[in-house]
Amino acid sequence: MPRFLVFAGTTEGRETLELLSRCGCETVACVATEYGGEVLPELPGLAVHTGRMGRGEMEKMMACGRFDGVLDATHPYAVEATENIRAACDGAAVPYLRILRTDAGLPRCVQVTNTAEAARYLASTVGKVLLTTGCKDLNLYTSIPDYRERLCPRVLPAAESLERCLQLGYRPQNIVCMQGPFSEEMNLAILRSLGATCLVTKNSGEAGGFWEKCEAARKAGAELVVIGRPSESGGVTMDELPRLLRERWDLEVPAKKKESPSEAYFPMFVRLAGRDVAVVGAGEIAARRINTLLEFGCRIHVIAPEASLSVQNLSESGKIDLTVREYHAGDCAGCALAVAATDCREVNHRVYEECTAAGIPVSVADCRAECSFYFPGVVRSGPAVIGVTASGTDHHLASAITRKIKAFLSSIVEK
Repeated sequence: MPRFLVFAGTTEGRETLELLSRCGCETVACVATEYGGEVLPELPGLAVHTGRMGRGEMEKMMACGRFDGVLDATHPYAVEATENIRAACDGAAVPYLRILRTDAGLPRCVQVTNTAEAARYLASTVGKVLLTTGCKDLNLYTSIPDYRERLCPRVLPAAESLERCLQLGYRPQNIVCMQGPFSEEMNLAILRSLGATCLVTKNSGEAGGFWEKCEAARKAGAELVVIGRPSESGGVTMDELPRLLRERWDLEVPAKKKESPSEAYFPMFVRLAGRDVAVVGAGEIAARRINTLLEFGCRIHVIAPEASLSVQNLSESGKIDLTVREYHAGDCAGCALAVAATDCREVNHRVYEECTAAGIPVSVADCRAECSFYFPGVVRSGPAVIGVTASGTDHHLASAITRKIKAFLSSIVEK
């Protein structure tokens, strides 16, 4: 049985592990933090190593692990980690493959090449700035004369992250300690609560919540500063990985099921203004669905035993009706449509059964077969509404097309 070592602290890392599992491989996943290990899927033949390693430790693991290959799916900005992994593979004589994150282009923004250049640019501006680039390079921003008053770093809610911010002199009232992923609505709320007129981010792609930050900045009227990705030579994207696994390691990669024309979904537009919609669940997926529905004037009833901060904020502002309890049969009665987006398969299935029996259109987040409609990517420009879907088979494709349409419409409006 083929055996692989995967540096997996990213979305691409998790997708790589799932692909290797489908191929029947044994895998060891390396993640830097305990949180990184917690979000990995439970897969047959998967072992997890937690903790940061230097080049020597990596090389020792590779030499002792009898791996057929090492797949580097670390963050595109983790240059030092990639250099160490590549060097360790050379030392241990183990085949190396870099997994690249797809770059879908940039919206209208100020582009800089690195953090130092971002700091120099910010020094020439005024107003508060939301920094969403992590805590590693926060020291470089302290060269800005008034950084204590102006800069608001958003970092992980970990003691070491907060301690670093305080040691560098950032004011406690300007530090945002939160765990992502962040929805567009949450990014927008943070920008407005801080009074920030600028947002600084890395071009981390869809997996890094890049577009949610871009859209939030646009809606807030905040300037967007994007730190470009380090250049990379060699490697493959997730779309190209199956071919490389077949060619280099002679693996049998299960082919994706192709959608037949008869299984594609017909794009029907319905009026939701003034009608009731039930959303069962109040996590990040539910929040994204709710924010989309809010654009269409419906009355949204959310049922969940606990709610994410973004959903709580929507409830407190009176935009939705939130009931904090477990789902009960009949919660969807009389609704125009329903969404099941909990982390419990049993609850989602019960919502599906209730809605199907009552003839209520339902979207079930964790089961494509139980969806009578799919949530599309939505683009609005005045009275024009454009919905994009890949019939539930390729979320990344639908998202990429939605972004391109948004960029196209924005360019028309600017002209």
